[in-house]
Amino acid sequence: MSLKVSFKNSLKLSSAVVEPELDMHSIVKDQGGKTKQIFRMLMVLFAPVTVLLIMCGLQLKASVNQKREISSGFSKMKDALLAAKFAVNCREEGLLAGILLSEFHSERSSFYSIFNNYTEKTDGALNEFYNYGLLRVEADTILATLSEIKDHLKQMRSHIKDFGDSGPENSNFEKVLTLYYTFHKSIMDSGAFHLVLPSKEDIWSKMVAFMALERAASAIQLKMSLGFTYFLPCSIEMMRKHWYISESATGETYLNLASVSYEEVSILLKTLPMEARESIMKMSMAVEHSHHLEMCKMSSINMREMNRKYWYSNMSIFISNIDLTRQKVGDAILGSLEILDEEASNSLKLNIGIMIAVTTACVILSLWYVSCVSSMTTKVVRYALHVSKKTHEVEEEKNRADKLLYQMLPKSVAELLKQQRKVHAEFYDCVSIYFSDIVSFTTLSAKSSPNEIIDLLNSLYGLFDSCIDSFNVYKVETIGDAYMVVSGIPKKIEHHAVEIANMALKLLKSVENFSIPHLPDETLKLRIGLHSGPCAAGVVGNKMPRYCLFGDTVNTASRMESSGEPLKVHISQSTYSLLRPTGNFQMVYRGLIPIKGKGDMKTYWLHEKTA
Repeated sequence: MSLKVSFKNSLKLSSAVVEPELDMHSIVKDQGGKTKQIFRMLMVLFAPVTVLLIMCGLQLKASVNQKREISSGFSKMKDALLAAKFAVNCREEGLLAGILLSEFHSERSSFYSIFNNYTEKTDGALNEFYNYGLLRVEADTILATLSEIKDHLKQMRSHIKDFGDSGPENSNFEKVLTLYYTFHKSIMDSGAFHLVLPSKEDIWSKMVAFMALERAASAIQLKMSLGFTYFLPCSIEMMRKHWYISESATGETYLNLASVSYEEVSILLKTLPMEARESIMKMSMAVEHSHHLEMCKMSSINMREMNRKYWYSNMSIFISNIDLTRQKVGDAILGSLEILDEEASNSLKLNIGIMIAVTTACVILSLWYVSCVSSMTTKVVRYALHVSKKTHEVEEEKNRADKLLYQMLPKSVAELLKQQRKVHAEFYDCVSIYFSDIVSFTTLSAKSSPNEIIDLLNSLYGLFDSCIDSFNVYKVETIGDAYMVVSGIPKKIEHHAVEIANMALKLLKSVENFSIPHLPDETLKLRIGLHSGPCAAGVVGNKMPRYCLFGDTVNTASRMESSGEPLKVHISQSTYSLLRPTGNFQMVYRGLIPIKGKGDMKTYWLHEKTA
């Protein structure tokens, strides 16, 4: 029998397809229709070919831009290293100027000679540093040319004279330090350091470390100059002390930033001898804290001079260590850029080769496709018509199957099962569950035939199903005369108790006018129970999967229904607690009711909605 049915079905399917194919044959004979179809088929080829060529062109353009960007970054990084070299010379010249102007310096003549020699070194670094952009040394002073920078340097150096005739009281220590270190900061803020580097995390982290190390060295060198004035007189002015502490903190901050940005920095900085590190720490404490003052004053002049030399020597080693680390970080940046530049060159060559190969292949493929497309058009159109018809039939069958599936399972769960994905059981913190049954259903069944019972339940549940569509609820199942609904599953909502309460009142009202056709003298009475609480839900079964609820909340909701009364809505304390804050429901305390498996529970009657 099954073979005959299959055969008949195949015959029907064949006859349904023959007629459209004959119609299509006449369409293909029409020259206008054929030309139109050929044009469409050609567009199918030319559109992706055009997109492919555009993509290859964009990729080639991106490679060219990347190569240009990296080459530009490499060149500008070299400029930045030259700028840093000039900045370091200015910084060290400022250190010598500060020491030279120290009120208690006993070797000015030798330092003055060193200072004059060092200015030549600074001028030489300036001549190499040509790509400086604009230097803003003051709010209203901007240096834009090489001659203006040289004039500014000359003006700063004019504050340092031959101290053979002038005494310490004529020195301007703070002003000179401020001039030099403001000038150094303007170099670090200049256009030479406004780099456009490739967006690689390791390069930018190294660049941050590079800048932080130079700023740390500047702050620590300024701290060195200020600390130099302390050791001989064993005192320091309050303003200088505050300045000293500020620069000390700034230097430490920038060193920490450099270490965090690039791990190699902390390793390189540890090469400073431990003895020098401990000496710097002790001497810094002496400057910052006044309780070292008496000890300093009790020492001899020779000891103070020795301490000052130790301070100068150890701090010089420390700063040299920072500068060496900064140079190594700069070399590491150049090395990374060289690697990126080589990779960009290889990528550019590869993309050029791909562009040539793709263009050649596209031309050959287009010529072959144009020669074949005319003969293929008729077959393609016929097949497309056949597929379209079958697709429409499959779509209709799919829609019918979906409607049936959505009646058995929640839509979200059904979609997962259709995709052959596993539906995991889910736990819900709080949901509201509805149970109801028909009072004296056994007696009604005894007075009715099986068909009459089925008709009765179909009519009743049809009424219920049309009512619950107005609420954010999901009908879990019906077993005989029992009707189970939940709100808050599978879609979580906060007002689930309100939804289930409104639904229960509407269902209770809907059965008031419900009549039993074969028993007109009998009145249908519902008994309803509601409970809210945590619950688990999941799909059970393979051949006939069902969406089931698990947990004590389900049992308690069932107990609320079984311990209720006809034509009343019996609710638990938890549901009452969720409804009471709304102020929209009239609820009456029923009392402590013994519930099987739960003991005595406070329960309430839900009478009506007040608002």
